[in-house]
Amino acid sequence: MTAILSQYYEQDSEGGDLTRVLARLKRRDWPDLRDAWDTELRIEPALWDLGIPPGFDLLSEDLQDYQNKSASLKSGHLSKFSLTATQAILYFIAFAPGDTVTVKFRLRAKYPIRARTFKSRAYEYYDPEVSSVARPVQLEVRKR
Repeated sequence: MTAILSQYYEQDSEGGDLTRVLARLKRRDWPDLRDAWDTELRIEPALWDLGIPPGFDLLSEDLQDYQNKSASLKSGHLSKFSLTATQAILYFIAFAPGDTVTVKFRLRAKYPIRARTFKSRAYEYYDPEVSSVARPVQLEVRKR
């Protein structure tokens, strides 16, 4: 069994054109995605398929930083990632039993929009039925 948890932390904007996102998302927020695999077995490899909300860009330098920092880890090492307009796919080498992995990344609002996010999913590469899904949520970006 797996669980995807996402949280959003508000940070001060750097000024300029302020864009506000309801549902506690802001232009400079740090989404935090954690995955906890509730299993006694080692999971290798694992994938996270993250839905990128419409009207947002995922800042890839955050994933690159995590990839570099996790290079020496035996559990939670991000081997590669790929980005499209609507998703980010993260490829992890392995997760040890009971480990919790946290990857922080930023989303930047491109323009005002009201939309539903895409679903996100974590799953075992060789057994995709072993998975967890974060359901879409409604959000709104307003220009202040």
